[in-house]
Amino acid sequence: MVRQNTRTAKHEILRSFMETTIAQAAKEVFAERGYQRATLEEIAQRAGMSKATIYLYYRNKDDLFLHVVEELVHMAMAATAEEATTANPPLEKLYGMVRGKIEFYEREREFFHIYLSEKQGLEMAPKTPHKKALREMYLQGVQTLAGVDPGWTSPSCHAVYIRGQDAANNWGPASQTQVCIEGTAGPDTVPPIPANIISARLSGVALANVTITWAASSDEGFLGGTVKYQVFRSATIGGTYTQVGLDINGVGIPQYSFTDANVAPNTFFYYVRSIDGVGLMANSSQTAGRSQFAVSAGMNYLSVPFIQADESIGVVLQTVGVRGAWTYDRCAPGGAWYSWSSQRPAGHNSLQTVSHRVGLIVDATAAGAFAVAGIVPSSTTFNLCAGWNLVGYPSFRAGYTVLSLKTDAGVLSVLGFSPTAPGYTVALADSAVLQTGATYWVKVNTSSTWIVPGR
Repeated sequence: MVRQNTRTAKHEILRSFMETTIAQAAKEVFAERGYQRATLEEIAQRAGMSKATIYLYYRNKDDLFLHVVEELVHMAMAATAEEATTANPPLEKLYGMVRGKIEFYEREREFFHIYLSEKQGLEMAPKTPHKKALREMYLQGVQTLAGVDPGWTSPSCHAVYIRGQDAANNWGPASQTQVCIEGTAGPDTVPPIPANIISARLSGVALANVTITWAASSDEGFLGGTVKYQVFRSATIGGTYTQVGLDINGVGIPQYSFTDANVAPNTFFYYVRSIDGVGLMANSSQTAGRSQFAVSAGMNYLSVPFIQADESIGVVLQTVGVRGAWTYDRCAPGGAWYSWSSQRPAGHNSLQTVSHRVGLIVDATAAGAFAVAGIVPSSTTFNLCAGWNLVGYPSFRAGYTVLSLKTDAGVLSVLGFSPTAPGYTVALADSAVLQTGATYWVKVNTSSTWIVPGR
């Protein structure tokens, strides 16, 4: 164990050293050449390594540039954060913040050159990721510099213009922002806008991690808006949630990610909390999760209880060795089977994607675990057509029985999976409880709708 921990520590030290070396070289090359003309070959040469080595740490030039910007945004914010939170009058606060920014630019000349060379068009809607990141940083800086005049009444909105002057007394063009005052005098009592969880994915070695990604709160960078995020975790969807990992500061980028490492084989649920400058908070309305289910060699009846970021069958079933997979749509004309086989060319398979809305029959090559991560659906609607329908159960609510299903959707009979039963199915008693991640055959005489809450 000591040797393993030592190897891990050495690996982390080496990775940190390599990333720092590459980032420093990138700052210099970007400053000298500009983003468009800089190449990874030049950066690799400056860092004293091969281009292939850079790809071990960054996906491409854009990814490397964004890393440099993100690191320096943290530094730029730190240069003005202390002054921004003082009780000084707006003009004095402005002087202090500008002084902090100038000192920062003096220390980080490379970054200053990057910003100047890439800031063209920031007033428009940039399309490239690095331009979007710079625009968010630019707007956040403008908003931070906008002091609130004590004489402004509520409610009211004011246009604030900020411009700079060089050593030759030349004034640059003005940047404009709008500051709105709402509510009565007194402390801020309005919570920030919740973050929006985009996805949850299995990640890392042996897919033992889960990575949660969310969009920045729309009020981040505005007065009274979100300044940081926290991720909370629970072993049950309705249980007690506790913070996992450190606070994540809002730095003006479009989205953020957090990786919870080595969580397999556990089931965990997550939400993201937004926090503003006075400690008010708001939780994401979505809940992300990670779970896994036992798989036997041979036939299994499985379903996906989460909304997937990638519904391609190869990704959904990436933790299972699969010979074949099938689903059935009773509502298709005459009823239709869709299948996937490892023996067919990929394009010849009629089953290409698997969502939380389908029931799935899987022929596994060996016993193992079906691990999956995603967003818990608020609800899922199944359209049942006359006859037998193959449906999953994408829900984490407890105690939902066959009798409840019959009552809710007019179902006559329910068959569950049994590896020892003829045809692999057995009729379920009314008292049987439906299981998350399982698939069932349900029979109705006439078309009906079954709405399944996610929790």
